[in-house]
Amino acid sequence: MSKTSDTAVHVVAESPRSVREEILQAAKMPESVEQQASSSAELPFDITAPLARIEGTGQFIETCLQRIRDLETLVEHAETRHEETEAQLRDATQRTIEVEQALAFERERSVRAEKLAAAVARRAKELELARSDAHQKLETLAGALEGTFREFPDIRGSLREAA
Repeated sequence: MSKTSDTAVHVVAESPRSVREEILQAAKMPESVEQQASSSAELPFDITAPLARIEGTGQFIETCLQRIRDLETLVEHAETRHEETEAQLRDATQRTIEVEQALAFERERSVRAEKLAAAVARRAKELELARSDAHQKLETLAGALEGTFREFPDIRGSLREAA
């Protein structure tokens, strides 16, 4: 089983690239045979593997930093799109409210028009009944007048002469 360390990670003030380059420079410097012999006596192991791990770690850190920058850019774009979408939603909501108000106005207007049409239809029926009644009365009056004028033939003749 492996234990996880609870120690805090300390950030080096220098960039990882400069520390790695210094280590690589030190490893690549030509040394004299005596120094190599003395250093091989001092160092019982080969440092190329740890240097490779350090370099791999540095590359991993750089990759992670680039990915973090990419993600930050994506978050900024997402926030911008979110703000634009919210603005569009507010605009659509406002337009919906306006359309609902216009629809309510038109419904009210339609109800008033239907009431007016019903009143006009009632009045038209009343007028039609009154016209029919008046026509019937005129027919009756005309018949009565005609009958009356038949009884007075000489008045009709004198009326024609007077005209």
